[in-house]
Amino acid sequence: MIHSVTLTGQSHGKGRNGYFALSHTTLMEVASDQEQPFHLDFCSKRSGAAGAARLLLTREDAEALRGFLNRHLRETGKVEKGELVCRCGEHGLPALAEDGMIVSHKLVSIDGNQLIARGWDGSSRAASEDGEVLLLECRSCWRQYTLPESLEIEWR
Repeated sequence: MIHSVTLTGQSHGKGRNGYFALSHTTLMEVASDQEQPFHLDFCSKRSGAAGAARLLLTREDAEALRGFLNRHLRETGKVEKGELVCRCGEHGLPALAEDGMIVSHKLVSIDGNQLIARGWDGSSRAASEDGEVLLLECRSCWRQYTLPESLEIEWR
Protein backbone atom coordinates (compact mmCIF):
# COMPACT_ATOMS: atom_id res chain seq x y z
CA MET A 1 0.00 0.00 0.00
CA ILE A 2 1.43 3.39 -1.03
CA HIS A 3 0.38 6.79 0.33
CA SER A 4 1.78 10.08 -0.95
CA VAL A 5 1.60 13.62 0.41
CA THR A 6 2.47 16.68 -1.69
CA LEU A 7 4.55 19.20 0.23
CA THR A 8 4.73 22.98 -0.24
CA GLY A 9 8.35 22.95 -1.41
CA GLN A 10 9.28 25.28 1.45
CA SER A 11 10.60 22.46 3.67
CA HIS A 12 14.09 21.13 3.07
CA GLY A 13 16.00 17.91 3.53
CA LYS A 14 19.72 17.37 3.53
CA GLY A 15 21.34 14.82 1.26
CA ARG A 16 24.87 14.04 0.17
CA ASN A 17 24.85 17.08 -2.17
CA GLY A 18 23.52 19.54 0.41
CA TYR A 19 20.02 20.82 1.14
CA PHE A 20 17.13 20.25 -1.26
CA ALA A 21 13.50 21.42 -1.42
CA LEU A 22 11.05 18.64 -0.50
CA SER A 23 8.45 18.07 -3.21
CA HIS A 24 6.51 15.17 -1.69
CA THR A 25 6.82 12.24 0.65
CA THR A 26 5.68 8.70 0.00
CA LEU A 27 4.91 6.06 2.60
CA MET A 28 5.03 2.48 1.39
CA GLU A 29 3.78 -0.25 3.70
CA VAL A 30 5.33 -3.61 2.83
CA ALA A 31 2.98 -6.51 3.61
CA SER A 32 5.51 -9.07 4.76
CA ASP A 33 7.44 -10.24 7.79
CA GLN A 34 10.25 -7.74 7.25
CA GLU A 35 11.76 -6.00 10.26
CA GLN A 36 11.18 -2.60 8.61
CA PRO A 37 7.70 -2.80 7.03
CA PHE A 38 7.47 0.99 6.46
CA HIS A 39 9.50 2.85 3.83
CA LEU A 40 9.16 6.64 4.09
CA ASP A 41 10.72 8.41 1.10
CA PHE A 42 11.34 12.16 0.98
CA CYS A 43 11.56 13.34 -2.64
CA SER A 44 13.11 16.47 -4.09
CA LYS A 45 11.67 18.50 -6.94
CA ARG A 46 14.75 17.70 -9.00
CA SER A 47 14.67 13.92 -8.70
CA GLY A 48 10.89 13.52 -8.85
CA ALA A 49 9.96 9.97 -7.96
CA ALA A 50 13.33 8.84 -6.61
CA GLY A 51 13.62 9.23 -2.86
CA ALA A 52 16.44 11.58 -1.98
CA ALA A 53 16.15 10.38 1.63
CA ARG A 54 14.55 7.17 2.92
CA LEU A 55 13.59 6.00 6.39
CA LEU A 56 13.16 2.26 6.97
CA LEU A 57 10.98 2.00 10.08
CA THR A 58 9.72 -0.82 12.25
CA ARG A 59 6.05 -0.64 13.25
CA GLU A 60 7.02 0.48 16.77
CA ASP A 61 9.30 3.23 15.47
CA ALA A 62 6.69 4.38 12.93
CA GLU A 63 4.08 4.61 15.71
CA ALA A 64 6.53 6.49 17.95
CA LEU A 65 7.22 8.97 15.13
CA ARG A 66 3.47 9.40 14.51
CA GLY A 67 2.86 10.00 18.21
CA PHE A 68 5.70 12.51 18.40
CA LEU A 69 4.38 14.49 15.43
CA ASN A 70 0.78 14.35 16.70
CA ARG A 71 1.79 15.71 20.10
CA HIS A 72 3.85 18.57 18.70
CA LEU A 73 1.57 19.58 15.83
CA ARG A 74 -1.76 19.79 17.68
CA GLU A 75 -3.50 23.12 17.78
CA THR A 76 -4.72 24.69 21.00
CA GLY A 77 -8.49 24.39 21.27
CA LYS A 78 -10.57 27.53 20.90
CA VAL A 79 -13.28 27.63 23.57
CA GLU A 80 -16.16 30.11 23.33
CA LYS A 81 -19.17 30.18 25.66
CA GLY A 82 -18.26 26.80 27.14
CA GLU A 83 -18.00 25.05 23.75
CA LEU A 84 -15.13 23.91 21.58
CA VAL A 85 -15.03 25.66 18.20
CA CYS A 86 -13.63 23.00 15.87
CA ARG A 87 -12.03 23.54 12.46
CA CYS A 88 -14.74 21.27 10.99
CA GLY A 89 -17.32 23.94 11.89
CA GLU A 90 -18.95 22.16 14.83
CA HIS A 91 -19.53 23.93 18.16
CA GLY A 92 -20.26 21.89 21.25
CA LEU A 93 -19.06 20.29 24.44
CA PRO A 94 -16.05 18.17 23.44
CA ALA A 95 -14.93 14.85 24.84
CA LEU A 96 -11.99 14.89 27.25
CA ALA A 97 -9.35 12.40 26.07
CA GLU A 98 -5.87 11.60 27.32
CA ASP A 99 -3.03 11.06 24.89
CA GLY A 100 -1.44 7.64 25.25
CA MET A 101 -4.39 6.11 27.07
CA ILE A 102 -7.61 4.38 26.09
CA VAL A 103 -9.27 5.75 29.25
CA SER A 104 -11.51 8.72 28.59
CA HIS A 105 -12.78 11.17 31.14
CA LYS A 106 -16.25 12.69 31.52
CA LEU A 107 -16.19 16.37 30.68
CA VAL A 108 -19.07 17.89 32.63
CA SER A 109 -18.75 21.52 31.56
CA ILE A 110 -16.48 24.40 30.66
CA ASP A 111 -17.44 27.46 32.65
CA GLY A 112 -15.31 30.54 32.01
CA ASN A 113 -11.72 29.43 32.64
CA GLN A 114 -12.70 26.30 34.60
CA LEU A 115 -13.05 22.84 33.10
CA ILE A 116 -15.10 20.50 35.31
CA ALA A 117 -14.48 16.79 34.79
CA ARG A 118 -14.98 13.36 36.30
CA GLY A 119 -12.48 10.56 35.89
CA TRP A 120 -9.06 9.45 36.91
CA ASP A 121 -7.20 12.42 38.43
CA GLY A 122 -3.95 10.62 39.23
CA SER A 123 -5.00 9.31 42.63
CA SER A 124 -6.23 5.87 41.49
CA ARG A 125 -3.91 2.86 41.39
CA ALA A 126 -6.18 0.98 38.99
CA ALA A 127 -5.48 3.30 36.07
CA SER A 128 -2.58 3.25 33.63
CA GLU A 129 0.12 5.87 33.94
CA ASP A 130 0.94 5.95 30.23
CA GLY A 131 -1.08 9.10 29.47
CA GLU A 132 0.83 12.26 28.75
CA VAL A 133 -1.58 15.12 28.12
CA LEU A 134 -5.30 15.89 28.33
CA LEU A 135 -6.97 16.79 25.04
CA LEU A 136 -10.27 18.28 23.89
CA GLU A 137 -11.74 16.04 21.19
CA CYS A 138 -14.44 17.15 18.74
CA ARG A 139 -17.38 14.74 18.93
CA SER A 140 -18.08 15.23 15.22
CA CYS A 141 -14.71 14.73 13.47
CA TRP A 142 -12.53 13.43 16.37
CA ARG A 143 -9.89 16.14 15.83
CA GLN A 144 -7.93 16.64 19.04
CA TYR A 145 -6.75 19.92 20.52
CA THR A 146 -4.54 20.77 23.47
CA LEU A 147 -6.25 22.58 26.34
CA PRO A 148 -5.86 26.35 26.42
CA GLU A 149 -3.42 27.38 29.17
CA SER A 150 -6.11 29.58 30.73
CA LEU A 151 -8.30 26.55 31.61
CA GLU A 152 -8.02 25.20 35.14
CA ILE A 153 -9.21 21.62 35.71
CA GLU A 154 -11.48 20.75 38.64
CA TRP A 155 -11.94 16.99 39.20
CA ARG A 156 -15.16 15.91 40.90
